[in-house]
Amino acid sequence: MEPFILRLVRDKSNSAKDDLIRISCLSRGNYQIKTKYSEGIMTSTQTLTDRDILNYVHSLMILLIHDIAPFNCVQIDAPNTPSILLAVKDLDNERIYQAINNLLCVTLSIWSRSV
Repeated sequence: MEPFILRLVRDKSNSAKDDLIRISCLSRGNYQIKTKYSEGIMTSTQTLTDRDILNYVHSLMILLIHDIAPFNCVQIDAPNTPSILLAVKDLDNERIYQAINNLLCVTLSIWSRSV
C-alpha cells in the first residue's frame, strides 16, 4: 500500500530543506508516522491509531499556520490522487482543511479494508 505523504516545503527550489512526513499502514487500525527533518537529517518514527493520525494531521495544519519560521507550502501525496501543493497560509480555510481530512479518512478506510 502506498503511503500518505506530507512534504513541508520551505524553499520550492531546494527540496533538501523539506521536512517529510510519511504515514503508512502497519495493520488494521495501526499506522506508522515517519518524519524526516531537513535540519540535522533526524528521523522520528511513531505508531498510532486512526484517530491519533487524524488528530496529528489536524494539529499539524493548525501549527503550520502559526509557525514563526514557516514553511511556504505543503505537498500532499495520497494514494490514487494527484500530488497537491497548498500554500500554508491557506490551511486555515475550512474547506481546504475539510478536504485534507476527507482525503486522509478515505485513505485510512481503504487501508483498513486492504489489510
